[in-house]
Parts: sequence; C-alpha cells; structure tokens
Amino acid sequence: MGVYAAVMTGKGTGAIATVQVFGDGAQHILASIFRASGENPAELKTGKILLGRITDGDKTIDQVTIGCEAPHTFAINCHGNPLIVQMIMELLGRHNVELVGAEELLTRILTARKSLNTIAIEAKLAQLNAKTLQGTKILANQIDGGLSKWLENAKTAPLDQIASQAERILADSQPAKLIIAGCTIVLAGPPNSGKSTLLNCLAARQKAIVTDIAGTTRDWVSAQCEIGPLSATLIDTAGLDEKLAGEPDGTVERAAQKKTSEIMDNADLILIVLDNSLPADRLDAALLEKIAGKEVLTVLNKSDLPARFDIGKLPENLSNAVQISAKSCLSADRFGAGIETLKARVLQITGTADFGLHTTVAFTARQENLLKQLITAESKPHALSIISELLNGWLSVQSTTMENEELKAEITQFFDHFRKMSAYFKELLSPNSHNPNPYRLIAAKTVCCSLLDTLSISRFASKAQNERYKDLVKKFSGHQDWDRVSIPQILYQLRRLQDPSYLKQCKEFIPPQEYSKLVKFVELVKTEQSQSQRLIRCAEDRLANKTEYSITEDPPSCELIRIFPKFKSLIDEHSHLSLFYKYRNSLVHEARQPGYGYEFEYDDQPCYRTQTELPTKRLTFQLTYPIKFFFRVCDECIKNLEQSFLRENKSPFAAFECKFGDVW
Repeated sequence: MGVYAAVMTGKGTGAIATVQVFGDGAQHILASIFRASGENPAELKTGKILLGRITDGDKTIDQVTIGCEAPHTFAINCHGNPLIVQMIMELLGRHNVELVGAEELLTRILTARKSLNTIAIEAKLAQLNAKTLQGTKILANQIDGGLSKWLENAKTAPLDQIASQAERILADSQPAKLIIAGCTIVLAGPPNSGKSTLLNCLAARQKAIVTDIAGTTRDWVSAQCEIGPLSATLIDTAGLDEKLAGEPDGTVERAAQKKTSEIMDNADLILIVLDNSLPADRLDAALLEKIAGKEVLTVLNKSDLPARFDIGKLPENLSNAVQISAKSCLSADRFGAGIETLKARVLQITGTADFGLHTTVAFTARQENLLKQLITAESKPHALSIISELLNGWLSVQSTTMENEELKAEITQFFDHFRKMSAYFKELLSPNSHNPNPYRLIAAKTVCCSLLDTLSISRFASKAQNERYKDLVKKFSGHQDWDRVSIPQILYQLRRLQDPSYLKQCKEFIPPQEYSKLVKFVELVKTEQSQSQRLIRCAEDRLANKTEYSITEDPPSCELIRIFPKFKSLIDEHSHLSLFYKYRNSLVHEARQPGYGYEFEYDDQPCYRTQTELPTKRLTFQLTYPIKFFFRVCDECIKNLEQSFLRENKSPFAAFECKFGDVW
C-alpha cells in the first residue's frame, strides 16, 4: 500500500484546513517534515495530538497540529490559506505521497478496515455529499441496521419473501434519495405568471428580477431552500411560449425556450405556475406536451386578485392544484397565503412527508442494480450469491466521474499512442530465446526508457528528470520491490570503495557529478571504517552459503538505514529504484548491456544471475532487469497513469508545449 494525501476541507479561504495522510509509510514521511514544539522529537502514536511545524528543509511552511487518528492515518490541521495548503500538498508530493481527492482517500481508508462491509463503506462515503442532516441519519442507519441488517436476515428468508421485500426497498429508496442528494424543482408556466416572485418567496430573498412585463426572465435563475427534510434546488425558467420558440435561431428568446425545455427534462418535480386572475385558455400546447408523464403540481398564483381561472378546464394531469399568493409572502402586512400548503403538497408528492429515518433503503446505483437482480433470482443459492455481493462486493476506488467526453477521448488518444508503440516494439525488437541478439535488446530497452521518459513528463513535468522518472515507475508500475536495497550490489560497491586505486580508475570515464558523489562515498568509508566493515559483514552474512538469491530477500531500505544511519545516501543509491534509473542512464547514454543477451530467457521480474568471479573464484550474483520486465513496467505505467488522468479530469497534453505527435 502506498501513501496518499487529500485536502479534506472545502475550497477557498477558511480559518483551518485539514490535510489527511494515509498509508504504511505515512508516519515515516511525517516524521521527516514535522518538527514538534519543545526539545523532544515527535511521537506519532495513535491517539496523540501534536503541536509543531511543517518544514521544508530549513524553511517553516506553517505551524500545525497533527492528529494521530489511527494506525497509518494522520490529520494535518494547518491555517486555512489556500497557498499554505498547496505548499504542504506539494511537499508531500515530493516525498512520494500520491495526492488524491477527499472521496478517494476516504474510500481507501475505509476499505482498509476489515470490520466494515461494503454497505457501511458506501454509507460513510455518501455522507460526505449528503445535502441534509436527515439524509446523513438515513445513511448512518444503513450501516448496522437498515440495508445491512436486512441483508443478513434475508439469508434465511424464503425466496418469495426476499423478492417482495426487495421491491419495497427499491420503492422506499426513491424518496430517500431525494432527502440524501437533494431534489430539483422547476418553476415553469406562461410568461408573467409569477414564477420569479414565487422563487424569491421560497428562497426568502431576492434572487430573480420581478416586473409586470411579460418575459422578464430570459435565462434560468436558481436558488436553494429547505422544504421539510428536502434540500431543494429551485429553478425559475423563462416562460414556455410557442411564439417565442418560433423565433429565429441565435436569438435570446429562442435560446431561453430551448434551455427551459432541457431543464424540465431533468427535474424531480415541476411546479406549473399559472395566473389565477386570467382565463385558463392561456395554457400553451408546447408546455402541456413537455410535462406529459412527469411529476407535476399546479400552482394557481395571485390568489389575492379576483379569480378568473376555471380549474375545471385543467387537463387531468394538472388537476392536483394549490392556490397561493406569492406576492403576499414578500409583503410586510401578510404572510404568503397558501405557501405552507404548497410546501406540504411538495413533500406529499415526493413521498418525503413523515419519511422514517430508519427505513431500509438503497442509496447507490450498485445497490439498486443488485436488488433488481435479487427480485428476479431463480433459486436460493442465486439469491445468496447476490446478497453476498451486496454485503462484500468490490468497491471501485474513484474520486471523480469523467463528464467531459471530449477530454476523455483526448486522454484515451494520448495513451493509445503508447499502447501501439509498446506493442509494435515488442513485436519488432524482442528476440526469441533461441537466437538472442544483444543489440536488439539494447534497442528494445532504450525505446522503453524513452516511452517512460515521455510518460513521466505528462505527470511530473515540474520535477527534475531523475525525480519524475523514478516517481513514475514507483507509483504507477505496480512493482513492489523498488524500496528494497540490492545486497549484492552494495557489497560489490563497498569492496571497490576500499580499493585505493578505484577513484583514479573512475575519474576518466564517469561524469563529474557522479565522480563527486563517489569521492564522498570513499571519504565516508574511510571516516566510518568500523561501521563500513559492519555493513560489509552484514551483506556477506546474507549471501553466505547461497547458490541462489532472490530480490525478495533484499531488505527494505528503511531497515538498513535504521541500523546504519550515516550510510543513508549510499544505501539509497543502491535501492532497486535508484539502480533501475542508473540502468536507464547506462542504456540511453552509454549503450551498455548489463545482463547480456541471454537474459531474455528470464521471467518478467528482476532477478540475480549466479556467476563465478575471477581470479578469486568467489560466487557472485549479478543483478538483471530482463527485457520482459521493461515491457511490463511500460504497460503497467500506461494503464495506471491513464486511469489517474481519467479520475482527475486532466489532460496529459497539458504538460507539453505542443501536441504529442510533434513532441515524439
């Protein structure tokens, strides 16, 4: 499991912001960037709240508190300035923390808790976006009671009873969803019937311009209001009128009529607002056609004026009517006549009046689909299988939904290029095991390095080349052993560092920056001779009497650093992540071929080849990254990176100055 971080508080400036950090290595990372107040180092133990500073090297970013909420789970509470939050998130990103959305992080945290079933996880996630307090209570009651309890009881119930109860749950789920997620109420009707006045009345504030001129509302206006347990989005639309709909394309009137029609298609309830002081023959045929088959409540407005409207002339689907005076609601001397009756009728139509908060309901599309399957289950074993899927089914870790189809197509196009290239070079460059050609292997691996380089730019453009390359393969390749330290390689290097002639030999053929690093390592071995010898013995003991050695036997870097803290830089240099990057440099810049041609016989995992060192005849283990491993790293990075861009709704092209084809 990696380490993930998300901003859990809303966007914008606030007093306090919370950054949640979760993962196996979260404590180690926080220990490296957090300085506790006082002289003692921070103890990041579950249950503690610590005061201190988040630091980037010698620079303090902010004074914070850290809540140690659970194993591997920490909350950084900092000042709410968005710039501070951004700096903390960028710092975590540089420490190989994957930055995700709040919902994705919570999904990962909850999924890691084995005590929670899938219904409970979904309920806790849904509570993040619940619109009302009643909605959160309905969801909370599905965790230990409600849907979870019903499913447990259904395991021993007769098949016909299960089907009957599942139908009832689906029926109850519709009003529950409106309480949880909110509902959309559209105000429609002829121009100048008082729709905007009613919106202002229900919203308890002036949201729409009101005049006596018909057609004042040209565009839609929205407002939020509470109606009983409902959080309602009210939308005041331009009045539907056949004459206005017939205006030429491009006119404001024609566009307003089209938008009104679209909004009505997505409404949970339509309030048809009619002028009670005018004859019923003002009803427009286009309006009547549009509302056919929808949930409709007729609102006869302007009841404070002499009535001229004949309710008996209303079509059957508009016969459910209530009389109000929206204008009176806004006046100082009278409280809106009929407004409370209107609200009560809205709750009645939506089925939310007196809705029981302990009612068993489904609240996700996954649950609804499985309940529908449960209704039609042909046998008890089939039903038990669906119940098991409902309780313990796999939950996708996704933070966002791709809504922009054009962007989705762009992301797919980008990664299709890489998939085609990978497939092409596998076919063209990979030799068979009977006739290995080392030069073709060099070409194949170099091409893979080039693909990974370009992919790394798309995701980590602001980082240095070595950082973005290593970040890419560590976070997106799916390989689990990057943080292990190659014992054969570090032993080989320590022995060479003790050779007085080694520096002189290297100076002629390695870059100045690498030579400078090598000089520091030689000085380290000299000044820390006892620790150096101890590290050599430790490595020799691990390899003693072995005729075969596996990478899974290499220790994690943190294990060696804890024992040999002064050798941290040397140990990090011999992690498999660093060695894989060095191998990349040797391929791209020096056309070397470690492992030789016959390594293609190996599997798609790194491995050690046994060979005898001359003249000592000592058995050594040569680290090999087979060509199949290179292709696997490429394929996994392409697949996982594409999913990352899709979740975040970001274009991989954004990191480049020109389109991909030109860059390539």
